[in-house]
Amino acid sequence: MTDVSTLADLMGNLGDIVKQQSENVNVILGKVGDLAKQFDNLKSDVGSEITEFKAGISKEIKSVKDEFETMKASAEITTEQRRLIKRAVNTQVYKILDLPEHKEKLTIEDRVTIRKYSRIFHQRCYAEVSRMGHLGNPYGTTIARNYTQAIRDIEAWTPSNGISGLMKEADDNALARKIAREQGYE
Repeated sequence: MTDVSTLADLMGNLGDIVKQQSENVNVILGKVGDLAKQFDNLKSDVGSEITEFKAGISKEIKSVKDEFETMKASAEITTEQRRLIKRAVNTQVYKILDLPEHKEKLTIEDRVTIRKYSRIFHQRCYAEVSRMGHLGNPYGTTIARNYTQAIRDIEAWTPSNGISGLMKEADDNALARKIAREQGYE
């Protein structure tokens, strides 16, 4: 009977050990489950933070691009482009007044025409072309993206009151200045 009772005691002890190990395994599995949940939460938090970070970066990049485009769109012309606008106005005024472009080809009559009409024709060209919206006022403030159209506007310009009308206006102004000077004004 001893063998049976020893065997029964061993079986009982074995059952206790299995029960104890089973409880330990259940505790370990519970802790592994908790760790898995914590890991999932951490993964979710990090994922959402990465998503927010990416969204923030994208927003910043768009903002910088928009700012660059705004700056580019409002950039003024270069010194060389200013010089070319001035030359285009001069060329157009000389063309309208039927004057040679090269100074060495100017006659005395051409020089008188320049003295009489050049200033008002230049001023009117700048004023009328700037009202078209492509040439800045003053012309040095022309926006770079409008430069080509401003040159086209200058090359196509004729005085709004006609060539003879603007010449008459200049002659009338000169006569008025002369009379005012003779009367002691100016």
